[in-house]
Amino acid sequence: MTVYETLKMIYGKYKLGRCLSLLAVAFFVFYTLTNGYIHEFNTDELWGWDIAADMNLTDIFKLMRYEQHTILWYLILKPFTYFDNMYPMIMKYINWTFVFLFLCAFHIYAPINRSLKILITLSLPFMIIYPFTARIYGIGLFLLLLLTAFYKKRLSNPVLYAVLIFLTANNSLMTALGAFSFSIVFIYDLIKNYTDKRKIILPLCIVIFAFLFLFLQWHNPVIGEHAYSDIVINLRRKNIYDFLFTYKNIILHYFSFVVIILGIPSAVFLNFYKEKKASLRWFIIAGLPVIMISIIFFFFYNAKFHHLYFIYIYFIMLYWLKIENEQSFTHNGISYKSYTLMLYIVSVMLFFPFKETDFWCFDISSYRDSALEIKKYVPQNSKIYVVLELCQGLIPYLKNDYELSDINGNKIPSFDSYKNVYHSLNNFIVPKDIKILDKNENVYYLISGIYLNYYEKDIGIDRNDLISVHNGDYFLYKISGD
Repeated sequence: MTVYETLKMIYGKYKLGRCLSLLAVAFFVFYTLTNGYIHEFNTDELWGWDIAADMNLTDIFKLMRYEQHTILWYLILKPFTYFDNMYPMIMKYINWTFVFLFLCAFHIYAPINRSLKILITLSLPFMIIYPFTARIYGIGLFLLLLLTAFYKKRLSNPVLYAVLIFLTANNSLMTALGAFSFSIVFIYDLIKNYTDKRKIILPLCIVIFAFLFLFLQWHNPVIGEHAYSDIVINLRRKNIYDFLFTYKNIILHYFSFVVIILGIPSAVFLNFYKEKKASLRWFIIAGLPVIMISIIFFFFYNAKFHHLYFIYIYFIMLYWLKIENEQSFTHNGISYKSYTLMLYIVSVMLFFPFKETDFWCFDISSYRDSALEIKKYVPQNSKIYVVLELCQGLIPYLKNDYELSDINGNKIPSFDSYKNVYHSLNNFIVPKDIKILDKNENVYYLISGIYLNYYEKDIGIDRNDLISVHNGDYFLYKISGD
């Protein structure tokens, strides 16, 4: 084979690889944009818009200890809330954009086998979970990628890397754990490699402030009973049988996560006998976040798909870091091939057509249509007491036409009503306790169908007296008025 033929073959192969990557990302764009619209928002996703639209920055900051999210997402949403016609779809497309950027950068810069990149692109987290979850998780993926991609240049531009750590730390709990791990290694490298300590003062201050700022948002958190994992709830009730049954189902249902959790330590220490210091470094960067996510979301907090798939993301990031920064890893055939095989296995397990999920819902317009139906039954300027949880998506459509109060009597929107949305269901006002000063005043009570089933006896309303809205998604009760 001549030199020309060899170069032609290499060029052809490289061009084919680029085309396959382009096709994978194009398929992501086509599939998500043609199917994503059918995913209905969860109420806590819509709640982010209500908070950003109705509260000032000071109150948003104070509210974070009740929300267990960071202010960054609300700062991003704030400018869009001035345009009512953007609600609620813009929240999806903000995240979709960052997932798209993640995949583009991943295919261009990640030193990973092309076929593995394509398989990762077609996995459930990227095709279904993160593109249209209207939270800050898509942005978090992109920030973790930037921390990984700029890891080799962290010492040449420490201020930029410190800023990335700040943003990643103040994104979500899953990324904050990673940012903390990256910051440990980053600070160690700064102190060790810079002889002029004055140059490290600014990046050190930024990193310290990142976690101080996070602490100020999350100190003394208020967590509702609904947020605890099934395991914690069953242990509190001393229901050992249910605890064992729940644990068994977690292992079976989230088998792919178990494979990753077991795979991370083995991946970290695959080349330990040759790279002891590097292995410790990778354990801090990827092992610690995975261990903490596993403990928090399996045993304390009620785990959802969008929480747990960050374990998979750290698995990918660790692979990238080891290839790019540990030469003996790629030269050690057994270590490299073993990790690659583990990542292939997990990615095949997460291949999106193979996985069942209740993520999709085929009624994207229900909040808007329900609000329009409520307006047919309830005269304008009436007062409505709202059981806020599971009704959050209605607030933007109702707040300009009605006087809204929560079930504790707090005006909606207000700081007191918003901080109590998840924490006041055991002590709330029922219709018979509402004092009516003017019997001619139109006063209504609004509750979701799900919570009516839970609290029907406590509320003390005959179902025959209720007005069904949107086929029982919500119910109205007329307390007084013409």
